[in-house]
Amino acid sequence: MNDPGTISRQALSETAWLVALTGEHDLATAPEVRRAIDAAARAGSTVVLDLSAVMFIDSSVIGEIVEGVREGKLVVVAVPGTEPRRVLDIVGAGHVVTLVDDREDALAKLEP
Repeated sequence: MNDPGTISRQALSETAWLVALTGEHDLATAPEVRRAIDAAARAGSTVVLDLSAVMFIDSSVIGEIVEGVREGKLVVVAVPGTEPRRVLDIVGAGHVVTLVDDREDALAKLEP
C-alpha cells in the first residue's frame, strides 16, 4: 500500500456516528475498519461510513462493510467516478447497504 489509510470516528448525534476513511484500505486495515464500524454501531446507532477520501479498497474491506450492515443501519458515502464507488457498484453493494453520492445525502438519510 502506498498511502496507508486512516480511520476516524465522530458522533453526529445521539443516534448517529460518522466513520471516515482516508487513503488506501485493504487486508491490512480491514480489521480496523470493522472495529470502527462495530464501535459506532454498538449503541444501536446509524453509521455513516464516508469513503469520499479513499483512493483504494479491496474485497476484504468490502466484506467488512457488508458485515457491518448486520450490526445495524449503515449508510456508505462513495463519490461516483471514484475507485471505491466503482468497486462497490461492480459487486452490487447498493443492494445490501444504503449507498449515497456525498455526505449531505447521507445526513439526509439520518433525518426522521
